[in-house]
Amino acid sequence: MPILRFFIIFSLLCTVSGNIFSQTPTSVFGRPTGQELNAKEFPSDPDAAAVILYESANFHFEMANDRLRLMKDIYRKIKVLDAKRFDMGTIKVFTYEESPGRKEYVRDVKAVTHNGIKKSYLKETDVYEKELDNHHAETVFALADIQDGSVLEYTYTIESPFYFAFEWSFQNPYPTLYSEFKSSILGNLKYNRSLVGNHPLDINEATIEKNCLTVGRGYSNADCEAAHYAIANLPAYKEEPYMLSEDNYISTIRYELRDLTDFTGVKDRFSRSWKDMEHEIKTDKDVGRQLRKNSFVANQMPESIFEIKDTLEKAKAIYSFIQNYFSWDGKTSLFRDSRVKQAFSEGRGSVSEINLALVNALQAADLDAHMMLSASRDRRIPTDIYPVITDFNYVTAFLRIDESEYLLDASDKLLAFGMLPERALNSKGRVMDFDKGSYWKDIKPNSKNMVFLQSNFTITPEGNLEGKAKETYSGHEAYEMRTKLLSGGRSSYRERIESEISGIELSNLQFQNETNIEEPLLLEYDIFYESEQSVDKIYFNPFLLQRNLRKNPFSNETRQFPIDFGHPFRIMYLVSMELGDSYTVETLPENRTIRLEENAEVGVFYQQNGNKVSIRLMFRLEEYQYSEELYEYVRNFFQEAITLQEDAIIVLNKNSSNEIGD
Repeated sequence: MPILRFFIIFSLLCTVSGNIFSQTPTSVFGRPTGQELNAKEFPSDPDAAAVILYESANFHFEMANDRLRLMKDIYRKIKVLDAKRFDMGTIKVFTYEESPGRKEYVRDVKAVTHNGIKKSYLKETDVYEKELDNHHAETVFALADIQDGSVLEYTYTIESPFYFAFEWSFQNPYPTLYSEFKSSILGNLKYNRSLVGNHPLDINEATIEKNCLTVGRGYSNADCEAAHYAIANLPAYKEEPYMLSEDNYISTIRYELRDLTDFTGVKDRFSRSWKDMEHEIKTDKDVGRQLRKNSFVANQMPESIFEIKDTLEKAKAIYSFIQNYFSWDGKTSLFRDSRVKQAFSEGRGSVSEINLALVNALQAADLDAHMMLSASRDRRIPTDIYPVITDFNYVTAFLRIDESEYLLDASDKLLAFGMLPERALNSKGRVMDFDKGSYWKDIKPNSKNMVFLQSNFTITPEGNLEGKAKETYSGHEAYEMRTKLLSGGRSSYRERIESEISGIELSNLQFQNETNIEEPLLLEYDIFYESEQSVDKIYFNPFLLQRNLRKNPFSNETRQFPIDFGHPFRIMYLVSMELGDSYTVETLPENRTIRLEENAEVGVFYQQNGNKVSIRLMFRLEEYQYSEELYEYVRNFFQEAITLQEDAIIVLNKNSSNEIGD
């Protein structure tokens, strides 16, 4: 057995020991140790509200009514340090039902809360099942009497007829001292296995288990491969700003069925080639067959669209029609109940139905269009090692016109042609060309995303600022601003600015291209700002209207996961101030420029020409992905950008009446 670095529980909670041990840790349900009950803190992570003391999963097969079932035995033991911040007291076990009679069940739920010698057991009546939709449900139970210092234990079994793919995550929202996964796999089942995350396995072993299962009358007992994987001393998983799904990074072991030999000797491959997957998708009633609706979709659209001579303009007209005809129902379902005809009749549908209709329409116009399968941003990036259909849950349209390529998503009425929403920006997708073969395509965001703010002020004799401002939003920045305006309205936008900036009043707010999504969004308004004054001086920050870089999003000292902003962006802020005859400049901040490699830069520049002062702030972030090793540099870069604005105090002197008269 490989040696495993582990821990010794002291009077302080579970401090990691440097000793090496030769026995695998164990835990017996209902019997926490005295050290576990009496521990008060966890020095390795003082802010942790709890610690996972021990958890295990044992996946094995059993026969039930002559059918093979995957049994998933789960056990977890938790030490609560701060009950007020602890949020794992209610357990939700999700299950899937493919069809009536073919579903997963949760069995043998047990739970207990230990407070010293007092034990609070879970009652059978406190376990209930809640239906989420036609295919999904959750079994819910809550542990009772959770206090500071409680030790919680629970165990349950999931009985499942589905064993195509399964996984176990070793990492949790709280520090985990020991997490193990055991599997007992029948010899006729072959799985591809992969380990995700930066933490290596401390136990990695496999043995042959003889006669592990009696498969039924007329067949001999089957042998199994018994595998044992474990990791000790895992830090808490903590969600961080600007990141892809945690499923890409949390330490997880994954099984994907490669092939199965039944008990008569017939072999069926499940880990297929892309050609096999293309055939399966092409014939799937919810996906491939929905791409055979070209004539139907064309008949639902104005003939004039198909008569447009310019290819790009025709594509844009088709996109606009589908985009405005459908309303998105909030679902991204794939391989489940997708019906293009029904969606057309109702005028609403899922992302899949809307974009499958778009592909049909583009193909009906003889355009080079295909559907692209991908995963939404809240899911892990699809693996490109071998085909895994379950990795995909999102459909977009891929269009090629001459040498240009476009990714289209008509499910959002505020998306310009060729732009994907943030929920779809997840690394790569698979273009399903059923004639020439499928291939991977990188999912790239729009490259031109800018906020441009220009303001012209005049200093009144009373020392206040009056003027006009114009804001211009393009690319993803325009989409995000339009989304805010749609949800909150114009008045809320003005109220939000006035609440964020003390002493400012906005009036005559006007919008241009609010619904013309192919053009930049423009906002114009008048400003009155009551400045901070002493007897003969005015103090103000010229970046009072710049609201995009006010707080550093990276507050933690360290980071576990890569940074992904979703898209590059730029901010340009120009201010022109007329001082008139009443004021002169005493102090202007210094010009400064800070760079993060060659693809990121922030700078502020000041210039005085007579009684006119010009200020410019420029921020550009052309690379939107950074590894966690660069976190400190990115964090410091953003802090410098904020500091440049916070320190930008302009001081004006008020001229005396004699000086004005002279």
